[in-house]
Amino acid sequence: MASSLSASSFRLYMDLRRLSSLFMTTMVVAVMTSCSEGQMVPAAFVFGDSVVDVGNNNHLLFSIAKSNYPHYGVDFAYSEPTGRFSNGKIPSDLVAEKLGLPSPPPYLSIRHIWQNINKNVSKLGFGFGSIPLTGLNFASAGCGVLKNTGSIFGVHISLEEQVDYYAKVYSTLLKLRGYDRTENIVSKALFLVVIGSNDMLNYYDSDSLREKFAPQDRSNQTASKLVELLERLYAYGARRFALTGLPALGCAPARRLHVKNQECDEELNSMCDAYNRMLKPMLQQFKSKHKGVSYTYFDAYTFFLDVINNASHYGFSETKAACCGVGELEAEFLCTPFSDYCEDRNKYMFFDRIHPTEAMYRHVVDAIIDGPSKYVAPMNIRKLVSGHAS
Repeated sequence: MASSLSASSFRLYMDLRRLSSLFMTTMVVAVMTSCSEGQMVPAAFVFGDSVVDVGNNNHLLFSIAKSNYPHYGVDFAYSEPTGRFSNGKIPSDLVAEKLGLPSPPPYLSIRHIWQNINKNVSKLGFGFGSIPLTGLNFASAGCGVLKNTGSIFGVHISLEEQVDYYAKVYSTLLKLRGYDRTENIVSKALFLVVIGSNDMLNYYDSDSLREKFAPQDRSNQTASKLVELLERLYAYGARRFALTGLPALGCAPARRLHVKNQECDEELNSMCDAYNRMLKPMLQQFKSKHKGVSYTYFDAYTFFLDVINNASHYGFSETKAACCGVGELEAEFLCTPFSDYCEDRNKYMFFDRIHPTEAMYRHVVDAIIDGPSKYVAPMNIRKLVSGHAS
């Protein structure tokens, strides 16, 4: 077959084979490891910041928001640092695991393949519409909802750019599968969006921004932009969304450093809470406006405070200090290869100065998937994907 193809068509053919092999391999690995539950959705697409970035920033030469070095990944497979900002798995891995899917791979690791397919697929007459697609991860550490957020970290992928990348994938799927088959995938897929913390911290730490914008104005600007980008995802077939509010950022080790008695920064927490209260009715309006939309909103703020106030119930003995870092509370700098790190990561809420441990993330994902209305509204993810959405 290959001998009858032009060089460019043969490269396209091989890219399609590689893409198919990638998703088939990850599906087999998922089935053999921790995906004990049946596959609940056809795919999961992930957008956001370092909480859900599985390695996209590794492919950005001029980004300093990277964690592809020890001791990140110390509890991941083969103790490998993959670009995840934790000791092990992160929410994008764990949500996929609960849904019976492999963890969606970082888009930038296979972008060249998608670009080649999108550019040349019309030249081939082969039926590659059966390529298994179980999701992609577009998240980028350091990014925010607003495009200028995270500039101090160098190059990153803003949420708007992440949506742009997804739009290109959607266009390619249309060429590969046609409209009906593409819509059948994306309309039933889960779109996980975890973002906003960097926008808040960027504002909170900037005297110039705080002089220019009142807190409620900045929150409105950020929440409105987020909904605008959800509108774009809707236009490209997305119907099922899982979104998280801001956690109590003022209780992260990095923020306790600057507060008397190492207590939480209540001013920052108040701003996070106010942003969440502004976002929730916007999400309700978004759902009312668009037929077929359903969503889960996770109240990360309430959940994080509950964990801090009931630490032993969740198995934690340390909620103030980081497991790995430098200086007071191990929070004066991120975890480095030269840092000491705690022996029992399961006892720590935070792995580094801002990012939780896998143990904490597992509690978070359990709440998102099966939690009560105190934490997830209008329903948890299990109800969302099982068709209980109204």
